[in-house]
Amino acid sequence: MKNPAITNLYGEPASNIASSDDFIAFPMGSKYREISSRIATDYSSAIQLLESLPVFLSGDEHKERRKSMAVVYAQTRKLQEKAIDQVVNEVAQSIEHRHGAFNLIDELSTPLWTALRNVICTESREVKDLASELPELFYPGLSPRRRKSLNNKLTNILKSGNDQLLNQIALLTLGVRPFSASLALSIHKIARDNVGKRLCDIVFPTSFPDSALTYVDRISLRDTVIDGCPFSAGSRIRCTTFDSSYTDEINSKQLYGIGSHTCLGRPISVYTWNRLSNILSQSQKTIHPSVLSVEDREPFTIPTKCLVNFK
Repeated sequence: MKNPAITNLYGEPASNIASSDDFIAFPMGSKYREISSRIATDYSSAIQLLESLPVFLSGDEHKERRKSMAVVYAQTRKLQEKAIDQVVNEVAQSIEHRHGAFNLIDELSTPLWTALRNVICTESREVKDLASELPELFYPGLSPRRRKSLNNKLTNILKSGNDQLLNQIALLTLGVRPFSASLALSIHKIARDNVGKRLCDIVFPTSFPDSALTYVDRISLRDTVIDGCPFSAGSRIRCTTFDSSYTDEINSKQLYGIGSHTCLGRPISVYTWNRLSNILSQSQKTIHPSVLSVEDREPFTIPTKCLVNFK
């Protein structure tokens, strides 16, 4: 997927643009419509999904879709917390009996996400597994064949569903990578920042200290100037919301989005981190960083191998 030139901004100009009414969210659905027309390939189901995701919408359309999804999310809030509690307790027991390598993807973030998705989505495992693949649609380097494959799978599922099904798939699509990847990256960062320390001696931050999603894209509606920077109508701006050059306070504040585009999953993410950090802080095990391999799957940084050692 070819994109126009992107201007990268950091700090206050980035946050101002991300929340400014002079800029809209990047319309991913419209981009797929252009591609579909250009290469004469049907991406209608992918477009239907993308145009249902608030992260790619603006104005009243964004408000309505976010409201609709928020209702579905809220219906299982207590069950989500109960599911998280159970997995966190199981993880804590596993760590207490571990002397050596611990896989933060297979043994932590994936079990937690699986527990969440099973509560949020009442559909078959096929639907839930597909939802975990669908964020690939955001990746500009995805092959046309893979785009078509995901579109066809989605078509087969949506043809027998309703708005409730679409909302559940949308929630899982938006949540899987920011939740599971950020969680694994965050615990690995805790290990790197506290090499050899006992977990009970670590001062855990109040939110994820690392994030798989570090920016949002905005499109200028008109010729404008933000903080002395001129932008012409149609300009695409990449607003960095999370970065190692920022203070912990700023990263924490912008972790779940800026302005009206805040993450629907913030409450359960905060709950998960609080429960996990609280129970880990009671352990006398020491933590040591091990292997970390990541892959750039724009807009996400995905850990492909993420290990620590407990002793």
